[in-house]
Amino acid sequence: MRHLIRIRSLFLFTCLLTGLLFRCGSDELENARQVPNNTGNPGTPGTPISDEARLKALEDCQSKAAELNNLKKFEDKVQFVAWLYQNPAFATAGFFPESLDVYAMFTDGRVALFTDTPKTDEPYDGGRRRGESDKVSRLTETTGTLELPTSTHISLFNGMGAYFNDNTVALEKIIAASGVKYQVDRKVASIKNLEAVSGDAVFYLFTHGGGGAIPNPPPKTDSTFVMSLWTTDAVTKDNEKAYKAYLDDKRLAYMLSTFDTEKPEWHYGITGEFIKAHMSFAENALIFIDACNGFRLLPTGTVFRNTVLDKAVNKKATYIGWTMETNEFMASQASQFIFDRLLGANTTGPGSTTIPKEDPIQRPFDLDKIYSDLVKRGFHLCANGATLKYESRVNEDILLTPTIERLEIHEHTSTLQIFGSFGTKQGKVTVDGKEVSEITDWTPNTIICIIPETGAGSAGDVIVSVDDRKSNAVPLTLWNLKLNYASDDNGVRMEGTISLVLRADVHPRREVPGEKPSLPELVDYGPSSGYVFGKSSNATYHIGGQKLAQCKQEPCNVTYTETPLVKSGTVSYLKIGSNIPTFTSFYNWSPDRKTIRIDHLIISLPQITTMDHTAKYQCPSGTEEAKNQVATGFVFAMPFEQIQDVLKLQIADNYNIRAGSFSKSIPRQWSPCNNSETYSVLITWDLARPSFAPSDNTPARLRPVGGN
Repeated sequence: MRHLIRIRSLFLFTCLLTGLLFRCGSDELENARQVPNNTGNPGTPGTPISDEARLKALEDCQSKAAELNNLKKFEDKVQFVAWLYQNPAFATAGFFPESLDVYAMFTDGRVALFTDTPKTDEPYDGGRRRGESDKVSRLTETTGTLELPTSTHISLFNGMGAYFNDNTVALEKIIAASGVKYQVDRKVASIKNLEAVSGDAVFYLFTHGGGGAIPNPPPKTDSTFVMSLWTTDAVTKDNEKAYKAYLDDKRLAYMLSTFDTEKPEWHYGITGEFIKAHMSFAENALIFIDACNGFRLLPTGTVFRNTVLDKAVNKKATYIGWTMETNEFMASQASQFIFDRLLGANTTGPGSTTIPKEDPIQRPFDLDKIYSDLVKRGFHLCANGATLKYESRVNEDILLTPTIERLEIHEHTSTLQIFGSFGTKQGKVTVDGKEVSEITDWTPNTIICIIPETGAGSAGDVIVSVDDRKSNAVPLTLWNLKLNYASDDNGVRMEGTISLVLRADVHPRREVPGEKPSLPELVDYGPSSGYVFGKSSNATYHIGGQKLAQCKQEPCNVTYTETPLVKSGTVSYLKIGSNIPTFTSFYNWSPDRKTIRIDHLIISLPQITTMDHTAKYQCPSGTEEAKNQVATGFVFAMPFEQIQDVLKLQIADNYNIRAGSFSKSIPRQWSPCNNSETYSVLITWDLARPSFAPSDNTPARLRPVGGN
């Protein structure tokens, strides 16, 4: 009969609990009260408990939980809560909404939590499956500017013990592989170490977590909110005395979970009150609580997040966490993916998981873009429905290092525009290791600076750094192209060399993580205009030769000649003026960047020399000769008259400009003899090898082997 009564009481308790869980909305769940059934004998609220009695009660809880399969099953938890109600040390007990973790409150108000972090991604009780509890991944959408943390200190805390792989080891290796200069401290998550957290740029905690609104026992009708994060400090008689004040004002809670072995043990957990009293973070900090229930979606979760975010300078930080119970595998995979992509480390995870490596390797990105890629891959979800979420109080999102998407060079002023994400704090720019002295504008997404036209710092790897945190390196590639040209106008030649200096960013790039790298579209200004070459471009010329035509003009034999005064010189590029030698040329890119099309090339030499004109008449009556001399100009142009072709320079996969030639002849009469006369053009160019061509590493960091 006693067994029948006990079973009936347990059934009534289970029905009551089930009704509360499935009848209430999310807000109501926060305030749901687990009322003891009529067989319980809870303790009286406000009753003091000695350290010995409390330790005995915790020991009994540990034994009972072990007897009930360490609370792995829903029915085990139900029996355990019923048992807690019969223990006079506790005033109330129950389940947290959603996670179904068990809590108990001692009669003196101290809180005990029974949490678990699985090692694998397997569905747990209650029928929850991947993603069913949450279809939206990011909590808030904001607009504004991307920002870097104002500090360069990273703390990686591990509270999980030997039973789990230490994910902070993997993260430390990822940060080191990135080459981004952060001071990294990897520590155990002890109360003492956590108490010393101050001004971190990144705070990462890999541990157990649990919490929610714990209904206060009757006659009270309110709830006490407790979110607790497991520490490495075990519950002992000495620690009870050392941390009495912390426990009494709920800076610490008791937590039963796994640590060095599968067998659960009691440790202390820090709460929001602890964070409020002892911890602080840098402005724009990244706070990653890699623990179960670290990002509860219910109102109490908002209270905890706000408590944490408020501890950042100016209350500006970004918070990441899991909505419900996660597991070791998914937690490690997601965090390693996020840090790898934030820093552009391009390494597979060296810890308990393996994250995919982008091919080709990838530059750093901001958190918003990385999170979207994380969601596409499904790394933000656990089988039980837990979702990794984040909330940011930074204007838009955070960066951990500047990142360059692409470059543009405007040669007429030697102005370099750098596009990417850099934060609002102005740092420095280097080109081939030489610091740029003139930065004219710095915005979170664009930097404008003036660089030398030639020499050191005029081309090479462009790097943006803020507080010594360096971006990926993007090469400003340089070609020095030499064209040999000649025009032959029936014997009078204009010939020389054209030296073209071309600087451009031709590396493939990604606008968002995970996509196939591509090249940006550039405006085609052809056929009569385009991009200018470097101002150090120039052309040489040499004028010489002679035109000769002979014919019979009855009764005379006539000889016509035109002979220029030999002249040589050099013409500067884009030096424009009236009646002075000028050299202009513009180019455009083909969409696939395999061709440089020179749409306009002209060397104009107004009145550069004199031309002697002679007509010699040999007639029966005698010989006569007529001469005159006139100032004469010369022009070499492409396209010109009937020659409307343009030069097309082919670029190989290694970015060499291939050798090539162009020739064409057209009829052009110049004398009264009506001879078959021609004007011909010949242009040849040798192989042009680039300086600072993109490499296989260019899409990411271009860091030297073994260096930063």
